[in-house]
Amino acid sequence: MTGPPRRRAYDDVLGHGAARRRRRRAVARRRGRRSAAATALVAIAIAITAVVASGGVGATLYVGDVLNGYDLAKLKPHYPGVTTRIFDRDGHLLALIPSVQNRTPVKSRDISHYLKLATVDIEDKRFYEHGGVDYQGVLRAAYEDLTAGGVVQGASTIEQQLVRNVYLSDEQSVTRKLREAYLATQMAEQWSKNRILTTYLNTIPYGGVTYGCEAAAAAYFNTHCSKLNLRQAALIAGLPQSPTDYNPRLHPQAAKARRNQVLAAMLSAGHITTQEFDRAVSKGLGLRKPTKSTRIRQPYFVAYVRQLLKHKYGKYALKRGGLQVRTTIDPVVQKDAREAMTETMSFANAPAAAMVAIDPRTGEILAMQSSTDYTQSKFNLAVDAKRQAGSTFKTYGLLAAMVDFGIDPYTTIYSTAPLDNYPLIPGATDPNELWTVNNAEQTASAALPLDKALEASVNAVFARLSIDIGAYNVADMAYKLGIPRADHLPEVPSVILGSGAVSPLDMTHAYSTIAANGVRRDLLAFTRVEKYGGVVQKFKPDKGKAVIPDGATAEVTKFLDANVHVCCTGLNANVGDGRAQAGKTGTTDDHTDAWFCGYTPNLAACVWVGYPRGEISMDLGGPIPGPAFGGGYPATIWREFAQKVFATEPAKFPPTPWAVPHHFITYKPWHSPNFTVPPPTPTSTTKGGKPTSGTSGGGGSSGGGTTTGAPPTSTR
Repeated sequence: MTGPPRRRAYDDVLGHGAARRRRRRAVARRRGRRSAAATALVAIAIAITAVVASGGVGATLYVGDVLNGYDLAKLKPHYPGVTTRIFDRDGHLLALIPSVQNRTPVKSRDISHYLKLATVDIEDKRFYEHGGVDYQGVLRAAYEDLTAGGVVQGASTIEQQLVRNVYLSDEQSVTRKLREAYLATQMAEQWSKNRILTTYLNTIPYGGVTYGCEAAAAAYFNTHCSKLNLRQAALIAGLPQSPTDYNPRLHPQAAKARRNQVLAAMLSAGHITTQEFDRAVSKGLGLRKPTKSTRIRQPYFVAYVRQLLKHKYGKYALKRGGLQVRTTIDPVVQKDAREAMTETMSFANAPAAAMVAIDPRTGEILAMQSSTDYTQSKFNLAVDAKRQAGSTFKTYGLLAAMVDFGIDPYTTIYSTAPLDNYPLIPGATDPNELWTVNNAEQTASAALPLDKALEASVNAVFARLSIDIGAYNVADMAYKLGIPRADHLPEVPSVILGSGAVSPLDMTHAYSTIAANGVRRDLLAFTRVEKYGGVVQKFKPDKGKAVIPDGATAEVTKFLDANVHVCCTGLNANVGDGRAQAGKTGTTDDHTDAWFCGYTPNLAACVWVGYPRGEISMDLGGPIPGPAFGGGYPATIWREFAQKVFATEPAKFPPTPWAVPHHFITYKPWHSPNFTVPPPTPTSTTKGGKPTSGTSGGGGSSGGGTTTGAPPTSTR
């Protein structure tokens, strides 16, 4: 072939078009959705002409009945689903969650100018001139069809295509075409051309589940719609005619020919120069693999947020999509949690670890971290793993004793001797009805008051306390603080030793209530949700509800502060900067689960360590060899985590003293109804900031509880 390159390229495009028309004549009845639309429009025009010419009452009534109720302003649009976006608290994108259809609407200013020109030039070149229905196009299509001996050309305007996709269906009937033309005319009258084109480009299918130009730009070129260059825009503009036939990944040659056809239309319309045309048609498709749609940061937390969104907005919220979600997750705190776990559990054959961190002042979830790999296991240990919590539950038992029974923790004394074959049912001799509890290690005293027993985490003392006050009251206190009632804690004496199954999220919520001086706040995972269409719902931290007096939490915090700073099981958790800090360890029988729950006035977190696949004893190596305890790796993770957080975000988490309580506990004389108590020694102590004195004598009420079988026990 001779002639200038531009002429040859242009002729190639025209030749491709002629050849394609010949092929389409052979398969017009099977393929030609848009061409069939043109024939229907001709039928409409003939029908309307017949009505006008004959004044036929029957035809007029028919048309009126077909169009009755089709008012654009009143019809509900059915847009394709929209991709949901989830962000952290600082606005960084965590995840794109495609709906059933992958679509991300953008504003007109965020759509490539090339794409707007290319779409109009190839789909509806009289777009800015007609009133929704291009009657010249109808006649032109009819002429082409007649001269070709079949359906070869379409005549649907951009308005008609938009109406069909959003308000109607693809049903091939005169009825549908009448309504389509009627609504398209209304749209042209009521909407601006810019709004019509923008909505069209945000709605039209571009192949597979990809709808709208933003999703198409990402799918084919890994870019934004606003950044599409000329040849990229031409390729995308050519797809709506037949997204499958022109799919550039499946049919690259057909896609390139269609792209060049679009470029020829742009050249013919005077929207690009000859040089731009020549340069564009000479290049390949330039496809790039998408990455943004598959990238998920903090996948476990994102999975948790998806559960909450589904619960709040219904199961179709994510299927239809379109949510813009601002979460509470703090990227710095999350990073610090991951690093603390990784650095602490870096030895060979280390078990898994999980942690949740909450701001007790607001209830906001700041971090949700697991040492497991989401690509290997989708199971969210921080939320869904229900494991026994060991002696961390002793805190709840002591609070129940103080708040519900007025038991003085300083003067109420129990034996530290192992509880051996205690009959849970009076007179029982069956081994299943006898309960034996041993201590994790020998104690220095034969008897201890409750405050010292909590610091030393003495099992036998708290087993006796649980029998005295009743397992129901221990479980109920846990529920008050934040353990979900759906966890169905066992109402047997061993519940005080952590025999119930709970998650790190549950435990952190309960301990954050203690850190907040007895004020329980609902957990907050997101602060803002914007639905597609601009409807915004904001979620503010609630003021919370005081579930127990702050005088009780102040006392328990004093004991757990000593547990970290002065003695006992929590010394390994001390961050070392002298700030107010408290914490409690927990370890289950056979060392299958190890916990540490720590808190300051502005940060609470619980760490769990164990094997996800089951209750497997942890006899570990690494820096802390031997059987795993809560005061070992879990306490170390807390310390490393807290030190990092306080160093990286000192303004958010400054050293803060414990609050001075305002609601003090009135202690009542207490005498164990089930166990012999050593004679009390009168003392003078300070409780809740006020000097008080008390003894452990006198008659008190019992809160006894029984069980039909010997419950499992837990160690410190």
